[in-house]
Amino acid sequence: MSVLKHSVLLLALWTGIIAYYMYHPLPDDLEEPWKVRLLLAGLKFTGHIAFASSKLGIATEHETMRWILNTAYVAGMKIDDPDLNIKTTEIEGVRVRIYEPVKGSAYGPAIVYFHGGGWTIMSIDTHDEFTRELARRTQFTVISVDYRLAPEHPFPAPFDDCFAVTRHLLEFGSQFKIDPSKIVVMGDDAGGNLAAAVAQKFMRTPRGLPSLRLQVLLTPMLQAFDFRLPSYARNERRPVGASTRGVARAWLGYMRKDPAIAWFFARNNHTSRYLKTTYSYLVDFAILPPAHRRDYARDRVGIVDAGDETLSDAMQNFVLHPYFAPLMQKTLKGLPPAYVVAAGYDVVADDAVIYARRLRKDGVVTTLKYYERGFHQDVLRFGNFAAGARTFNDLIAFLKQMFEMKTEKS
Repeated sequence: MSVLKHSVLLLALWTGIIAYYMYHPLPDDLEEPWKVRLLLAGLKFTGHIAFASSKLGIATEHETMRWILNTAYVAGMKIDDPDLNIKTTEIEGVRVRIYEPVKGSAYGPAIVYFHGGGWTIMSIDTHDEFTRELARRTQFTVISVDYRLAPEHPFPAPFDDCFAVTRHLLEFGSQFKIDPSKIVVMGDDAGGNLAAAVAQKFMRTPRGLPSLRLQVLLTPMLQAFDFRLPSYARNERRPVGASTRGVARAWLGYMRKDPAIAWFFARNNHTSRYLKTTYSYLVDFAILPPAHRRDYARDRVGIVDAGDETLSDAMQNFVLHPYFAPLMQKTLKGLPPAYVVAAGYDVVADDAVIYARRLRKDGVVTTLKYYERGFHQDVLRFGNFAAGARTFNDLIAFLKQMFEMKTEKS
């Protein structure tokens, strides 16, 4: 009887643990909900391990998260690939991985890729499967940039690394057997932020350097000014892949500020009344399509109109800096064409939509792909999720069409 009792208790304990990690409120029409729950459970468990590690003094949360993610991805990473010549090297002192299609044409297009991970985690290893497939499907050379990570290397270090690599390729692209006039900057999440910021800095391209051909922003994080936009309010109680608090913590990591103040960001308490009055036009939700603003007034709860003056003063130089937050750039005229991806079940979706609409308003040729049932960074899971496969296939088709290449079947 004692053995049976202990077995029942153990079963109940494991059932409770599994239920805790698997429980996550999701939108009713989200595709493949159990796959998403498994993904989110893994991320939640990893986060708890990282938190425990930091409390025990073993390593910081970011260090633990990096170790877990890199170990997991490296374990399943291919060493050789018959379709690609792959080498890891340095450009301007920055570690990069170059994927060169074996059958690709010499001096063809190239993609400079900046990985996501909130500027603080992930690497060229965690994105290896994605960048390999990107090179294989497009037959473009892909240069994946392993920029320095925050908080050890806060803004502008990650941006500086990405800009330095891109500038080098524009100047010496022929040495890498790519056409410098056909360079695309691309990134997901924080990498989308870096791609947009790099493109902005090249608006003032020095004489003698070709212009960037395209910027591709995949569910990008583009502003830390307003955390109460409709997409935040709409997805706050059922976030898929990114939460309001998590996004705020990522921005704080990029600044090397205390993540404990994320709550103030999530309620817009980090910007003063003056900043809100003066700069809110750059992040104006009125530019969103009416469907995106549906029921917004009802959901816009907890917003602070005034803000903490001391905190605002400390954050101002970051929050308003266009290379830190590209949506705060006052004019977008002269930027290269853009391909922008937003996902309906993503708290930062409105960043992408507002940016795309402002780009168009300023005369930039822009393609906005809004996936109603997509989620944050789903494109990275192109092999496991229908939403990711759809996003990825559309991206490949667009790139091939832009460079007039024959599209392969998925």
